[in-house]
Amino acid sequence: MSGNVGATETGTNFGPTGSATAELPVLQPPSVQKTFLPAVVSGIDPTLMTLVITNPNPDDALTQVAITDNFPAGLRVSNPTNASTTGCGSPTFAPAPLDTSVSFSNGTITAGSDCTIRVSVVATGPGAYTNTTGPVSTVINGQTVNGNTGTDDLVVLALVPDITLQKQISTTAMGPWTDYLAIVPPQGVFYRFLIENTGTAPLSGVTLVDPLVSTLGCPAIPNPLPAPDINDDDHIYVCVVGPIPSVVGSLVNTATTQGSFGPTTVNDSDSATYESIVLGFDKSASPTSYTNIGDVITYTFTVTNVGPATLSAPVIVNDNQTVDEACSPLVSQGDSDNFLDAGESLVCTATYTITAADVPPDATPYVVNTASATVGGYPTPEDTAVVIHNSVPVTLSDVEASIEGSDLVVRFGTAAEAGTLGYSIETSAGGGKPQRLSNEMTVAQGSSFEPSRYEIRGLASAGSQVWVVEHTIFGGEQRYGPFPIGERIGQPVLAAAIDWNAIRAEQSGYRQAQGVQIASLAGNALEAELRVDRSGWVTVTHEQLQGAGVNFTGTPASQLALQLGVQDVPLRVAGGNVMGPGVTLSFLAQAIDDSLYTRASVYRLSRAPRGRGLSYVQARAGNRVTTDAVPAQFVHAPDRGYSFSSPINDPWHARRVVRNNQPLASSIENFVMPAKVDSAVERMSVLLWGGTDFPNDPDHSVRISLNGQVLDSFRFDGLTAYNYVRLLPVGLLQSGNNALRIELVGDTGASADVVHLESITIDYTQRLVADQDRLEFAPLSDAVRDEGSLFRDDFDGISAASCSPSTCTAYEVSGLSRDDVRVLRQRGTQVDELSGVSIDAGESGFVARFAINGQPGDRLWISPPDGLAVSDVRAALPKQDLFAGASANYLMIGHPSLIGGLEPLVQARTSEGYRVRVFDVEHIYRNYSDGVIDPQAIRSFIAEARSRWGVEYVLLVGGDTYDYFNDGGSGSISFVPTFYRPTSAYVRYTPADSVFADVNGDGRVDLALGRFPVRTQAELATLIDKTLGYATAAHAGKALLASDREIQGVRFGDLLAPLSNLLGNSWTTQELRLANYAPNATAQARADLASGVNAGQALVSFFGHSAPATWSQESLVTANQVYGGLFQNAATPTAVWQLGCYGSYFVTPNYNTIAHALMLSSSGGAAAVLGASGLTAVSSDLAWINALGPQLNRTTVGEALRAAQQQLAGARGAYDDVAIGGTLLGDPAMRLRGQ
Repeated sequence: MSGNVGATETGTNFGPTGSATAELPVLQPPSVQKTFLPAVVSGIDPTLMTLVITNPNPDDALTQVAITDNFPAGLRVSNPTNASTTGCGSPTFAPAPLDTSVSFSNGTITAGSDCTIRVSVVATGPGAYTNTTGPVSTVINGQTVNGNTGTDDLVVLALVPDITLQKQISTTAMGPWTDYLAIVPPQGVFYRFLIENTGTAPLSGVTLVDPLVSTLGCPAIPNPLPAPDINDDDHIYVCVVGPIPSVVGSLVNTATTQGSFGPTTVNDSDSATYESIVLGFDKSASPTSYTNIGDVITYTFTVTNVGPATLSAPVIVNDNQTVDEACSPLVSQGDSDNFLDAGESLVCTATYTITAADVPPDATPYVVNTASATVGGYPTPEDTAVVIHNSVPVTLSDVEASIEGSDLVVRFGTAAEAGTLGYSIETSAGGGKPQRLSNEMTVAQGSSFEPSRYEIRGLASAGSQVWVVEHTIFGGEQRYGPFPIGERIGQPVLAAAIDWNAIRAEQSGYRQAQGVQIASLAGNALEAELRVDRSGWVTVTHEQLQGAGVNFTGTPASQLALQLGVQDVPLRVAGGNVMGPGVTLSFLAQAIDDSLYTRASVYRLSRAPRGRGLSYVQARAGNRVTTDAVPAQFVHAPDRGYSFSSPINDPWHARRVVRNNQPLASSIENFVMPAKVDSAVERMSVLLWGGTDFPNDPDHSVRISLNGQVLDSFRFDGLTAYNYVRLLPVGLLQSGNNALRIELVGDTGASADVVHLESITIDYTQRLVADQDRLEFAPLSDAVRDEGSLFRDDFDGISAASCSPSTCTAYEVSGLSRDDVRVLRQRGTQVDELSGVSIDAGESGFVARFAINGQPGDRLWISPPDGLAVSDVRAALPKQDLFAGASANYLMIGHPSLIGGLEPLVQARTSEGYRVRVFDVEHIYRNYSDGVIDPQAIRSFIAEARSRWGVEYVLLVGGDTYDYFNDGGSGSISFVPTFYRPTSAYVRYTPADSVFADVNGDGRVDLALGRFPVRTQAELATLIDKTLGYATAAHAGKALLASDREIQGVRFGDLLAPLSNLLGNSWTTQELRLANYAPNATAQARADLASGVNAGQALVSFFGHSAPATWSQESLVTANQVYGGLFQNAATPTAVWQLGCYGSYFVTPNYNTIAHALMLSSSGGAAAVLGASGLTAVSSDLAWINALGPQLNRTTVGEALRAAQQQLAGARGAYDDVAIGGTLLGDPAMRLRGQ
């Protein structure tokens, strides 16, 4: 200790020795230890400063203990101060917020104890702070005694904001949570969002955004979200959302969180992914028909992983009819692992043997079985296959067998054929076994809706009856009969020819009147539509425009604009700068070459502030070496025959080649090649498709020859396309005439073969020789240079090359008869006329020379100045906003020549509460397909109207024809075109109005749709009268069910009878079964049917064999008969539901169908016809009865059809013939007239 100690002692010593002791306590000063906890903090976070003052004296207390701590710059007392003392007596210690020092005094520390002083401090900025206190002190004997000082370091980190988002997925709200999930839709999923403040600063305004998942139900995020500390987890926020139904596909769902610290914003994103387990299952049968007990049906099951998730083995197929299901091992598929990866398929097979229980007459004429599969325990959808007993119907119209001399002659007609290869005749006497009249088959027309006539002769025997045997393209046979010798059964004339001359005359008159009307309405907004069906340089004259009602007289030609869609098209004006007599407008036009419906592009000519003129490019060849040949492609594809069975994207073909019970059959297709270079490499492609599919494999053996030289032999199988490609020997192909021989060789084991020729394509080197002063070709591709520097004029009077050899090519075109042809270059949407072209007389006509830079895609066109004529000119109004005005729930879409007659029907439906709007189909084309005829434009408009207005009903007004280009010579007109879809193995081009009603493309109809198949105003008026008259006719609740006689074990009357119960108890039904009449009593059955209809029937249904123009193979009812006045029920028109084939087929180009006759005959018939537009299977007809029958008496006919087709579409293709082909010819808002 410091200082002096003074003491006085006194005492007496009585002994010989003596001593004395005394203790003097010496007090030690206090010591101090200083700590910051934590010693490292971030930003403005406080830390607890602790001073521990220790009294080292074991027996004595220390009093008046004091200490002062002056903080280093930047350190101060926090708010709150959290100041406290422990074990310090009653000291003075009262630090205030923001103080830069603290002072402690008057403390008392008991012996051997500690005094603890605490206060929170905070730094004003980041850095390292060393803080040393003053000496701790105490007062001993009136003197202040100092102890040590306390020192500690505090590190203050900079405030760094940061945030982390973790998004995970599970099938339960409690997890387990993962970033990826495989799931079977629509199972629900849960998402967990975990937001963590991973920085050192508190975050304000923290948000959570997920574009696919609503977080509105999440609890509020703390504001601010504190920085992490060791005390708790309040810097973490969690929200769980769900369940949310999963959808098909791979869904990567990304969420984002964001927060701020001062001006700094931080964010983070995270994703959770699920992939759907979606399995496809397709079941098919081969063959698709059977005849006898013991026939074996092979089923093929294709299991496809159509979802993104990967699945593991095993794959197991379950079929309710078969027992021998077998699947290929997974390792044999795809990438050869034991997983069914996305997109991979596995094929399984099974067989079924036909038993007596499957063969008529003691069984239903079909086998239906259903199968499904599992992959790794996950189930596939079910699929059903229906195999019909000989369900390849030909509809006979009449049969007459007679003895002529020593011959038995059988003459018969067919109303329709589908999948028919040919015919033979069998005959027998009494109960004897039928014998074939001849071993040869008579070849049939094939797949056709046109009536056909046949005659088969053979040596007469003692037979008294005959059978007509149909041979099918699948190798099967079907017997029809017996028919007595000496009598005619049925009627040979079925169809009523369409009077296209009268229809075209009405259309011509309408178009003339339409032009006048549009011109008066449009004023200066008048436009002209120029239809062009051939590509090339085309010209329209002032006079042509005037003749169509478009009078641009006096308009500066520079103020006429031409457009193709939204694309400006350059015009060349000749004959004057102001429109008037003699002025012509020319332009380069592009026709359509990939449409089933039209070749005509539609260009719109209108007044505008300024049109686009034709630009020019200097193309002087000078003395450059020219080329007179370029690579080209020649296509020969005439459309001579129509087959609705075609497996390619064109139902028309060039030639049908048939081998019939002979070792070899051949046919020659002649074609004319343009001028070509003989020494160049040439490649030929011949596109064929097979017309038979016999059990043996392959079906087709083909030998190809060109100009007498055999090229190759090859084989292929089934109803499939085959593209034969071959490099040709040099010199074999000729400029001009060539002959391709197609030979069918009888080495396949099949007695017959059918192959169709679709096209011949030649890649060759074309000589640049004009034909009628026209030529089109693709120039050679040259080096690309800036267009502005490609060409120059040589002004020294000498013709020089206008570009360097590396940037352009000079061409020489011969065969011209004139020296004023136009030469144009087309590059994308840019069209330039070439200037500087030299045209000089040559040895045989004129020769044009020019040089041009060619780029890929360029086309060069050479044409006479006047070019081609546009195919049609029409006055037009500007494009209209179809959705302007009132909304509608019922659309009537029709040909412009017909919609004016719809007003009575519009008024009637409006009075019933429908919101009806009528639309010109050509206005729809203008808005959705640039004026081009296209059913997809109509469908797109319907879909948009459904989305905007909630449209429920659509009526199409106008007939149609499959002969859109008059390839069949019918001269027919399509008023409102339909779609075509495959609905059976035989009919791949079924007219399918149902596609219009499938607005979302999922294969199911979404609204009620019908069609008036009318072509004239008179037909429309007749049909509207019937439609409106039906609603009040005196036939409520009355139905007549007519049926064909039993054929191949199918009892049509028994199958139709349940419809009576399905209609309900309020209906009264009568039956007319042809089976109850003798084979020669069809006339009586017809009379009884007519009597029943004329008495008034709200519904007439026929079930049996049928063709577009006839009911039954005995011509119970034909179109001719109906047009001839068979039905006299004009005051009580009926509604017809035809079950069987072709009941609502409406695209025949030459003949009116029975549906047309029933609806359009003024003497009577029907207001509406329900039926299939193609071939149907008996099983489909039965399914349709059960699906549609109960609906008919509950709602409108159109809505009933919609509901039934949606139900049938769920059978995964088993009932496509009615789910897609089922068609209402009539008003979809019409209600069946029940009691």
